[in-house]
Amino acid sequence: GAKKLSRKKTLVKNLNSIQNLGAIDILCTDKTGTLTQDEITLQKYIDVNGEESMEVLKYAYANSFYGTGIKNLVDRAIMDYGAKHKIDSKIKCYKKIDEIPFDYNRRMMSIVVDNGKCVKMISKGAMEVVLKNSKYIRRLIVMELILNILRILKLI
Repeated sequence: GAKKLSRKKTLVKNLNSIQNLGAIDILCTDKTGTLTQDEITLQKYIDVNGEESMEVLKYAYANSFYGTGIKNLVDRAIMDYGAKHKIDSKIKCYKKIDEIPFDYNRRMMSIVVDNGKCVKMISKGAMEVVLKNSKYIRRLIVMELILNILRILKLI
């Protein structure tokens, strides 16, 4: 296989990839680049009940906006959407107090903000980790369901 590929002027750096390529039944490509242009867009922002929530969007935007780490694709998508829909005006009342940067052990990052009435910690990360570290959730019925799922997955 390697000789045949070399005749086609293909350089193979990892020999295991030849075996993997040979095992493929269906190969999908993105000729136009729409899937591979390294860009995502925010389409929905929903709460734990699956309902669209401006509060979720506001918190996501605040977390992305005030986070000082490198902005990833999700941060950029949230900030682009927020800028187009003037979400920045909804977080002007927040003053950033602190930040806990993302790390691979904690599997989430958090910002701490004060809106003059209360101090809030806004976290984003792996869903199971955020839920496991959350003491309250807005709807108790949904919380019971989530806790049962986490127990089944042996995450708590």
